[in-house]
Amino acid sequence: MKYIFFILFFFFILNLKAEEDYQFILLKGVEALRSRDMLKGIEMMNSYLKGYPNSPYALSNRGMAYYQMGDIENACQDLNLAKVYGFEQRKQFTSYFCDPAYKLNLMKEEYYKEQTLLPENGNRPLYTRRDSLRGALRPERTCFDVYFYDLSVRIKPHTKKIAGNNRILFHVLNET
Repeated sequence: MKYIFFILFFFFILNLKAEEDYQFILLKGVEALRSRDMLKGIEMMNSYLKGYPNSPYALSNRGMAYYQMGDIENACQDLNLAKVYGFEQRKQFTSYFCDPAYKLNLMKEEYYKEQTLLPENGNRPLYTRRDSLRGALRPERTCFDVYFYDLSVRIKPHTKKIAGNNRILFHVLNET
């Protein structure tokens, strides 16, 4: 009986030690992510998830690290799993980046209330002739940083003429 008690006590102590180790790993992982060391943070979260595979907090942190590194596929996988396991804090963020239908509905509500968004047009509205006449932002139009302009207009109703000039000061950002 003494041996059974001793063995149970020994396993209990080992289990406490293992749990302390996992908590230490989790804290080190969060610390790495806060210091912008995403690779180390992911590595620590992977170690923690070996012991606690359904931890929404660790999944969410690893997902955000993947997102910071531009790995949207893995980020969405982890963030969606964290949401399934009850992590509530990044629900809207996860929906926006990982659910195309949510993003489309948000674009309709916020930006294109009066227009129909077409899937064949990249979920954008159909552009009109008026939009085309305004022109697109081609490289020739985006290569300057305008920091001052002065528009002067003189209207001469008796001669039915308009005269004026426009003085523009700018920096060239890219050569065309």
